[in-house]
Amino acid sequence: MTSYDFKKKVLPWIVKAGIGLGIGLLVIILTHGWLFEVPFLRNVEFLTIDYRYQSRYDPVEAEQLKDRADVVIVGISDEDLKALPETFPFPRNYYAHLIENLNRAGARAVVFDITFETPREGDSVLAQVLARAPNVVLAAKVQTGAGSEYAEVRSLEKTYNNVFYRDNKNLGIGIVNIVKDRDDVCRRYMPMIEAEGDLTPTLAFAALNRAYRLKPMTVVALGEGSFIYRDRQIPRFNPSDFLLDYYGPVNTFRYVPFSQVIDDEQFQTKDEVELETDINAFDEATAKLFRNKVVLVGSLMAEERDYHNTPLYKDDGGKKNFAMHGVEIHATAIQNVLDNRFVSVLDPMVEAVVILLLSMGAFLGLLAIKSIKLRYVWALEISVVVFLLLLIGGVFEAGVLVYSGSGTMMNVVNPSLALVFTYIGTAVYQYLAERQQKALIK
Repeated sequence: MTSYDFKKKVLPWIVKAGIGLGIGLLVIILTHGWLFEVPFLRNVEFLTIDYRYQSRYDPVEAEQLKDRADVVIVGISDEDLKALPETFPFPRNYYAHLIENLNRAGARAVVFDITFETPREGDSVLAQVLARAPNVVLAAKVQTGAGSEYAEVRSLEKTYNNVFYRDNKNLGIGIVNIVKDRDDVCRRYMPMIEAEGDLTPTLAFAALNRAYRLKPMTVVALGEGSFIYRDRQIPRFNPSDFLLDYYGPVNTFRYVPFSQVIDDEQFQTKDEVELETDINAFDEATAKLFRNKVVLVGSLMAEERDYHNTPLYKDDGGKKNFAMHGVEIHATAIQNVLDNRFVSVLDPMVEAVVILLLSMGAFLGLLAIKSIKLRYVWALEISVVVFLLLLIGGVFEAGVLVYSGSGTMMNVVNPSLALVFTYIGTAVYQYLAERQQKALIK
C-alpha cells in the first residue's frame, strides 16, 4: 500500500475511530463521578434498575417463599391493639412473654425492630428474660453521615440509647436505619456503621450473628469490591452498601400477629376475658412456624411510619403499592445472606470498555449511513435516528437480559448517553467536513 492510499483510505477511518473513542472517553469522565455527579442521570438509572427488578420478579417464587423462608415476621398491627388489654406501646412484660414463647418454639433468633429508648412498665421482667436468652437482638436508630468505606455516625451514646443495653452489654444490638436513594426508594442496605470508632452491625447482620452463634458485634470484612461475611462474598454497590435482591412486594414473607404469639394458657386477651373462656391461639401449629427460624418483631401500624418505597409493587385494586414495612426490608437482607443471593454489579473497567467500543462502533456506523447517497436527505436523517434508537433499545434490553440471567446489574444510562453524544458528534463532524470541502472548492 502506498502512502497515498494510506492517507486517502486508511487514515480517515483511523481519525473517525479516534473521534469515536474520544467521545466514549468524555462520557466516562462525565458519568463516573471523577469530576462531578449528574443527579438526573443517576435518577434515570434508578428507574431502569426498578424495571429490571420488576422484569425478574416471579410471583410463583414469591408465593413459595412463605413456606421455605428462614425468616418469619411477628407484626404488631391495629388488630393486635383491639385484641390485647393494654394499649401500644405495650408493657415490656408483653415482649418478655413473646421471647419465652418463641424460644420454646425453637426460634433461631428473636430480633426486635423496636427501640426501647425510655423506661416503661415491665422493664424488670423483660431484663430478666433478656439475661437468660442469648439469641435476642435489640434495635437502635441513629443519625448517619457519609463515610468512605461504611456509614459513619456523627453522635451515638455507648448505650445505643437503649434502656436494656446499659446493663447488659452481651445483648445483640443492630442499627435499624433504612437507606434510601434520591427518589425515596429503598434499593440498598448497609451491613454496618461506625459509631465513635466502633463498628456496629445493622439489624439484619446482628440477627445473622445470633443465628450463626457469633459474637454480637461481629461485622463484615472489606474485600476488593465486596463485603465478606463468613463464607459469603456480598458485592458492594457503593463503598458502604449493597443492593437488596427483593423476592417480591410487601407481605412476601410470612407474617404472624403479635397477639397470636403471646396468647397461650398464661395470657388472656380481651376476648378471653369477655367470653370467660380460654382460646390460646399460640398452639402447636403456630409454634411450628417459628422452629429454627429468625423471627423479626416489628410494628405494621401506619402511625409508626415505618414503611418505605421499594422497586416492586403490589396491585391493590388497580393501584400500585410500592410501600413495604421496614421490618420486611430487614427480613429481605437476612434472607439474601442465608440464600447467598446477591445482586452483582458490572466491573467499572468492563463498563468503560463497553462504552469506548460502543462509541467507536456507533460513530463509524452512523457516518457510514450518512454517507449513503439518497435523493431525500430527510429520509436519510430519519434512518440515522432510527438506527440510534435501535442501539439504545439494544443496550437497555441487554441490561435486562444480563440481570435476568446472571443477577448482574450493568449501567444502561451511561452507554445510552455515549450513543447520544456519538450522534451529536457525527453531526458536528459532517458539518465541519462539508465546510472544509466547500472551502477547498472555493
